[in-house]
Amino acid sequence: MSSGSVWKATAVLLLASPEVVFGKAFGCRRENPPLSFPVSYFTINAPLGPSDELTRTIDLQSDFAWLFPLEDDLFLGPGVFVGAWRNGGWHSRWGLEATGNLYLSESSHLSVSPGIIVSDSPYPDGFAGYSLGVGFGINDWAGVSSRLDLTRSPESSCEAEFHLGLRLGSIPGLAATTIAGAAGAVAWLENEMD
Repeated sequence: MSSGSVWKATAVLLLASPEVVFGKAFGCRRENPPLSFPVSYFTINAPLGPSDELTRTIDLQSDFAWLFPLEDDLFLGPGVFVGAWRNGGWHSRWGLEATGNLYLSESSHLSVSPGIIVSDSPYPDGFAGYSLGVGFGINDWAGVSSRLDLTRSPESSCEAEFHLGLRLGSIPGLAATTIAGAAGAVAWLENEMD
């Protein structure tokens, strides 16, 4: 099956039954939750720690996952994250994660996302470290999050950095990801033209 066929099939599925696919993911209250569904988050993080030890001043991250039920209120699935962070200049990273959401009620959930940082722009040789995110969301629209990154460092074998952030989910998260992606593309193009 070609990649074009996959995109067309996905578009047909989403247009034909958005309530079934996005029921729980977009904060809809349903008696019969979908068998699987996508989730997306956009997080603005601030690193914590002594100011002389901080390597990042701001950290933006988008997470995308497809969740499957394990129990009535527990969902698990594969995911990917992409991000940009500032340390003098802007850097990018991406990785793979396992995302688990525990729905505490119809309007709140707890999420845990352990993952590996596959690529981080300061380390172009590949694997860059590990990441663990924990978040709490209200109606899959907004929430708070924390993240611990263990990354390779030129000075030592491992560098730990803890972040706290505000997280947007579902539609606001997708909108923020789109805006941040467009801004990043413009910044990259301007940088390439210099």
